[in-house]
Amino acid sequence: MGVEPGHWYGHRSLQCCARRVPCILREHWLRSAENPACIRKISARLSLFFGRREGVRKVLEVPFEGGCQCGAVRYGCGAQPFVSYTCHCLACQKLTGSAFATCIQVPEESLSIVKGAPSSRARPANSGNRLTTSFCADCGSALYSENSARPRLRTIYAGTLDCAADVEVNAHIWTKRRLPWVVLPKGHRVFSEAGDWREDYAADPSRLER
Repeated sequence: MGVEPGHWYGHRSLQCCARRVPCILREHWLRSAENPACIRKISARLSLFFGRREGVRKVLEVPFEGGCQCGAVRYGCGAQPFVSYTCHCLACQKLTGSAFATCIQVPEESLSIVKGAPSSRARPANSGNRLTTSFCADCGSALYSENSARPRLRTIYAGTLDCAADVEVNAHIWTKRRLPWVVLPKGHRVFSEAGDWREDYAADPSRLER
């Protein structure tokens, strides 16, 4: 997914953000800084880029897309994720074949399949809820899941995103199952078991209800 040049404005000051934009835009940006009107316009776009909008922390540019390893199944999402995090539970370790799963949660109605048709598998979670994972039947890539306790949400596995490198994780759940060599970044939210997402869903708390 391409990003329009108008969206590539940084944060706080031109000097601290020049390194964060493509070099082709940098010269235009710094020239514009001499114009007070341009500065105001850039400041407004800074807030948009870094997610300072009502009640929702910006995680990705929308819309965004993703898909499985072999390309047979593709999906698109037209809404900003509510939260991004890693899950260290044993089930996610088994699912990914790695130390943890990296996840984002989005509104159910914002996620659509644009190519192919995923298969699904349901299993009981430790909480007693039913967790249904959608995956590609050809290559086995897990794409997203649905928890019966929160049917209006979908949890996308961030490794399947085309823009996975843009996901900024700031929380970690089920860390009591964390493998001993995994080091969590300082300042991130850490939950021994399930995460408390009430702050992240302040703009739409009903999403957390059954």
